[in-house]
Amino acid sequence: LQRRAFEAFAALLRNMAGQRQIVVVLDDLHWGDTDSARLLDHWVASGLPPLCLVLAYRKDPGARITLSRGGDMLSVLHRLRTEAPSDLDSRFIELAELDEAEAFDVAFELLRARGKASAPMARAIASASGGHPFFLGELVDHADAAGPARQGQPATPTTVEEALRARIAALPEGSRRLLEVIGMARGPLDLEVAVRAAQTEHEADVVALRAARLATTFQQAGRTFIHTAHDRIRQPVIGAIPEPIAIDYHVELATALAARKDVDEEALAYHLIASGERDRGREHAMRAAVSAERSLAFLRAAELYRQILAIDGERAEPSLHRRLAEALSNGGRGADAGRAYLVGARVAKARGLRAERVDLLRLAAEHLLKSGRGDEGVSVLREALTEVGLRYPDRTLDAAASLLWRRARLDVSLLARLPRT
Repeated sequence: LQRRAFEAFAALLRNMAGQRQIVVVLDDLHWGDTDSARLLDHWVASGLPPLCLVLAYRKDPGARITLSRGGDMLSVLHRLRTEAPSDLDSRFIELAELDEAEAFDVAFELLRARGKASAPMARAIASASGGHPFFLGELVDHADAAGPARQGQPATPTTVEEALRARIAALPEGSRRLLEVIGMARGPLDLEVAVRAAQTEHEADVVALRAARLATTFQQAGRTFIHTAHDRIRQPVIGAIPEPIAIDYHVELATALAARKDVDEEALAYHLIASGERDRGREHAMRAAVSAERSLAFLRAAELYRQILAIDGERAEPSLHRRLAEALSNGGRGADAGRAYLVGARVAKARGLRAERVDLLRLAAEHLLKSGRGDEGVSVLREALTEVGLRYPDRTLDAAASLLWRRARLDVSLLARLPRT
């Protein structure tokens, strides 16, 4: 089902490209989920129409902060770079970190602009920053705020994390709370939700975070979203929040999300579960999974079903395992679907649901065999046949004989029912 939707989307783009020049820009792909990765992979593999496709992303694994765990988007992007189709004119512009000499030059110039030109300090800053321009600026600002080195002490900067912690500590209380709320979210957060959860002033605190280069905002579909300016900022932020306060933030975020008409069910489920309200979180996770399936994001739905199964534990019903398997199957993960059906069959056996068990075993065998897992599929098929009193034929001759015997029985049964003349 998902593949047919991908093909329909590709056909739409081909039709559009036949009428006019098209430029497609996909930004922040490091946030892309598994279903989006599959769409991009299928799209390029099936042959792109004449258009300009611009992909922007960060390579560092820490940039990926979606619920999906596999790193699929970054894997697809790496494959496009190393195994691009021969008919695809690929051009890669890598904005890499500065080398040691370049980082030194930038640090020295930044220090000189502040009247604190120092080659040893610039060299230490360049080394500590790893050549990242953002971290260069942070360390220079931190060195400037710290004042001159004391007598007998080396003019060396602290780590980037210590520089960030010092900047965060200098924020007004409202701005710091807002930054902590943003950090507790796992991605861009609706600004109205963030402000309500932080219980702070809108304009002044947002301006303070942006001026401190700790957060940034963007517009999407008429709404304003806010997130940390760099993923590395998030770690010292959330790492300094005591667990009771973190739980309070999850509660406030859940309350703010639930108050919206256009509820983000997945985000709401996450914060409810993190705040200890697992039953309510389960309810919204189920809604999010159903919504994901309706939008053909089947692997996102599968991830949510796994979370619900983790909440239910031994109480999980076979039907939930079936839903997980169906999502995996629709998402093109046949072997994983087969194994999910098999787990459901085991649960059905424990519950004494024989008909449900047989059906789940049948589906498990079907998906495993179709996915090329012959040994696994045959083993499950044997189990299913045994359950209904049939024997799996070990030889071709046995299979043919069994087929002929059952055909003969059917023919005799039909003849016996014919009216006599």
